[in-house]
Amino acid sequence: IILSEVEPERVTWLWSSRIPLGKLTVMDGDPGQGKSTIVLDLAARVTRGWSMPDGDGGCAPAGVVILSGEDGLADTIVPRLMVAGADLGRVVALTSCPDREGEGEHPPVLPDDLPFIRAAIARVKAQIVVIDPLMAYLSGDTNSHKDQDIRRVLFQVATLAEESPGPERMLIDKDTARRVREGLSRLTREHMQVILLYVFQGMAYKEISETLGIPIGTVKSRMHYAIKE
Repeated sequence: IILSEVEPERVTWLWSSRIPLGKLTVMDGDPGQGKSTIVLDLAARVTRGWSMPDGDGGCAPAGVVILSGEDGLADTIVPRLMVAGADLGRVVALTSCPDREGEGEHPPVLPDDLPFIRAAIARVKAQIVVIDPLMAYLSGDTNSHKDQDIRRVLFQVATLAEESPGPERMLIDKDTARRVREGLSRLTREHMQVILLYVFQGMAYKEISETLGIPIGTVKSRMHYAIKE
């Protein structure tokens, strides 16, 4: 891919600086720390269009696809979603996929059954897909102890995520992209850093200040200069 042919694309966030839309997000931690409960709370917020726990975000209500290899639907998933206030009509749990021969069913397998996940996304107009845990859905041909095998699976899952970015994904058209590139080429490194973090990473002035280690006033002045250019 010749990078001059790649159009800049603004990162859009479900939860600012934590969960981008159209990307993979991994939640890792020790067993029993509440990871699944947290994920279901986030799922409930998506179905209602509510803001995130820190008050960030909030969007139009959207669907959720859940693959849960450890928790039961009736005794765990649904009760937790109900407590969190989810709109259950916007949530679909993918528990099985048809065999290729069409004579039976099997639990979802990655990456073989990504087409069925894609169909589930379309069914409820999903904004997030929860795979909990990933290891429960790897095919028999995937060695979970080999980094290369896991990367191959995640690459295909990431490709699916980029295909299904949700309604808030914003693309910059070709003419705007050309003008952005021309404008950036006239900026110093310091001014370019600020404009890239603000426009393409969606950071607030305070976040840029903390990331670059400069006062907010400096961020604002550099932003003003960069926009003027």
